[in-house]
Amino acid sequence: MEKSYGSVKSDSSAPSVTTSESDLIDKDKKKYRSKDAYPYSVFFILTNEFCERFSYYGMRAILVIYLTRWLSFGENQATSIFHAFSMLCYGMPLIGAVVADGYLGRYKTILYLSVVYFAGSLILSVTALPPPEWYGAAVGLFLIACGTGGIKASVAPFGADQFISGQEKWQNSFFSAFYFMINLGSMLSVIITPILRADVHCFGQDCYVLAFGIPAVLMFLSVLMFFLGRDRYIKIPPAGNIIGKTFKCIYYGIVGKIRRSKYDEPRKHWLYYADDKYDAGFIEDVRQLLKVLFMFLPLPLFWALSDQQGSRWTLQAEHMDGDMGIFGKIKPDQMQALNPLMILALIPLFDKGIYPLLDKCKIPNRPLARMVVGLFISSGAFVCAGLIQYKIDINEARQVVSGESGVLFLNTIPCRVKIESPLHDGFINDMEMTEFYTIQAGNYSVNATTVCPGNKTQSFYDYFILEDSSSYRFIIYLDEDDDSLNVSLYLDERTKPHHGDASISIFTTSDILWNMVTIVPSSYKHYSDQRSIETILDVEQNNVSKFHVIQPARYTIFLSEDFNDSTILTDSGIDFTISSGGVYTVYYTGNSSTAKVHLYADVKENTVSMLWLTPQYFLITLGEVLFSISGLSFAYSQAPSSLKSVVQSIWLLTVSMGDLVVIIVANIRAIPSQMIEFYIFALLMFLDTLVFMVMSLFYVYKPNSIDYIELVDDGPAFDASATEIAEENYENTEGESVQLKNM
Repeated sequence: MEKSYGSVKSDSSAPSVTTSESDLIDKDKKKYRSKDAYPYSVFFILTNEFCERFSYYGMRAILVIYLTRWLSFGENQATSIFHAFSMLCYGMPLIGAVVADGYLGRYKTILYLSVVYFAGSLILSVTALPPPEWYGAAVGLFLIACGTGGIKASVAPFGADQFISGQEKWQNSFFSAFYFMINLGSMLSVIITPILRADVHCFGQDCYVLAFGIPAVLMFLSVLMFFLGRDRYIKIPPAGNIIGKTFKCIYYGIVGKIRRSKYDEPRKHWLYYADDKYDAGFIEDVRQLLKVLFMFLPLPLFWALSDQQGSRWTLQAEHMDGDMGIFGKIKPDQMQALNPLMILALIPLFDKGIYPLLDKCKIPNRPLARMVVGLFISSGAFVCAGLIQYKIDINEARQVVSGESGVLFLNTIPCRVKIESPLHDGFINDMEMTEFYTIQAGNYSVNATTVCPGNKTQSFYDYFILEDSSSYRFIIYLDEDDDSLNVSLYLDERTKPHHGDASISIFTTSDILWNMVTIVPSSYKHYSDQRSIETILDVEQNNVSKFHVIQPARYTIFLSEDFNDSTILTDSGIDFTISSGGVYTVYYTGNSSTAKVHLYADVKENTVSMLWLTPQYFLITLGEVLFSISGLSFAYSQAPSSLKSVVQSIWLLTVSMGDLVVIIVANIRAIPSQMIEFYIFALLMFLDTLVFMVMSLFYVYKPNSIDYIELVDDGPAFDASATEIAEENYENTEGESVQLKNM
């Protein structure tokens, strides 16, 4: 679901601590407890993490829908805002790590920035009240990004700090529990928050106040639980800004290379031109770090694909059918729950089944190889997304172009009608409609004749003007006053409603007052329940209303019996069902005792099931498990132990850069369709993977790491001491990366 943001165990997450300082810290820890005493302070941290992740993913799940539906941003604008927010979230850990390691320490950093986080959640919720305003959301999202991003590099290592020497097994179990709480919080929030948004109504609209308010409450509980454990925590003081020190070393190396290379004797690497500022050991560590970071260069594109689950894929789901029959209706923003569900299933499958099997079969599956496979699979996910988008596009309504007019005929009388006209020549069966088609704009005659067995034949003839770039409905009906045949021309709506909604226009041959026509969801028993009630007040022409966008449901149409008391309804309402994405003309005839309703689909409803998104979610999750966890394993095993926190921050920065890629692509106006955009991402990912595969073939693994030992045969380089060191490194990296992947 997400990228790891915890650092590694306490011995490597504060890398600038010297040996003597480490001894002092260990002695300070032992003053708190013995190695036989379990640090129950971690339960406060685990509860804090569950609440924080629920808050973050709950807010994030509905964010793009909030931006498009409530704040009325376009889909490209909403996508850009979503990814700009995500970009800030994953750029802030670098600053948060500097603050925690060099100034405030982890405890204060987490506490203070969590309060900022809660303030942002509260502002986002309160400003979701009507009227819609964008600036409240902007302030709230900025504070949330600063808060969640600022604590990302501190929470997991702060939990690891609670364990002392001799408690390594308990420490590993903490990481497992930490990882579980993250996925549990994200999974539950992605399921629950869309329900709060759509199924609870506030002010006659989706209840964004509640949908953002519950995550805000969870964030308050997160801060509270973390604060309650304050007297139980082991709090390691800040030990220096290792990230700042690393960047300064790189800076002095570059400057020294430029200024001194012509005068001093050559160095074996340009970083060694900083030898007047830093010792050789630290410079060598930075050199190894740059070697690892070079392998990070192609990685942002993966996150550009993965993060679209919350933006483009959610918008794609809005154009699909979420009806699951007896299982209810899936909301577009709930589809994201597939990711954490699949992650929880796939990780044990790979760790306990697939990887051991590959080892037994002597099939190489080192971290870089796994990452390459994961990247290839991820490109396949966007091929699937493009295919689904193609299926959606061919079911979209045909639009008229300049010089054309669109036409369809609706027959509302209970017998066949023959039409003789350049617009249509043939019969239209009773209570049916023709297909929509386009014709050149202009003046056209229409001759209609009834073909009713046993009744007299009636005819109608008239001329109609069809204007350029407009769509029309010809509605055939019998006048209730004299039972004469009529054909009337009304504007039609050809654009599918956004966000999975539907659109209706009511046509009637009855003599009714329009402000007494009300449609109510059939599940509501009384008019006093004001949720989702639509009252048709506006009339475009005689006998027909304008199109109204409403939520898909089964509705009952009523006539208010008393104009002055709209709470009194007729005893018998007439039911009809509208579906997601459909545009309908609802024909109403008769009075309260003889009313009849017939539904015409001017534009067909969404027919592609949301379940077709499952393959692309499976592929992107499979790619994430292979890529993300293996990437952390590679990074931590290959980076110097003194600079692992730097690696963690740069890893998260690749996520931020991936979001920047999405923002750029979303704003390229030359891309003709969403389907083409998906295919472009698939192609870019494929090419990017080829580059990364070539880079991985030339990468030389760090000596004494488990990855290096896997590459050599028994011989001088493969001795017992090296194996022991490598296995220790592997336990301190592979295990941690698996636990911390999804944070």
